[in-house]
Amino acid sequence: MIYEKLIAHIQEEGINYAAAAGAMQPSGFNPVEKCRLTGIRVLPTRTAATTLLDGKQIKITCNTFRPNSIEVFVAGSGIQTAPAAQPIPIDFVVDQPCEPANTFTVESRDVNASAVTNDIFVIGKFES
Repeated sequence: MIYEKLIAHIQEEGINYAAAAGAMQPSGFNPVEKCRLTGIRVLPTRTAATTLLDGKQIKITCNTFRPNSIEVFVAGSGIQTAPAAQPIPIDFVVDQPCEPANTFTVESRDVNASAVTNDIFVIGKFES
């Protein structure tokens, strides 16, 4: 079976790593079964005309992963004044084992200090 789950909702804007704390899926995420994480989709979204995302580094850590953390990146589409370019989702291929008792920790940091009203979804593709 192949399915997708929201593993993190990122709204953090600092340049130092911070745990995902968005209301829709704060860090950590617990897999529902023994399976494999085979893909990660990073989906930047807009929340306001002032939204600005230049770039963000995202680290997903779990003690079943080898190596134990995955780092992915997303780039924004500039300030979101009208008309705005649609942010582009980015897909990453991974292959990591998952177990229900092993939580994913999702942290992120901005590449510079100019981010405003970030709203990013990190979606996992799972296969069991």
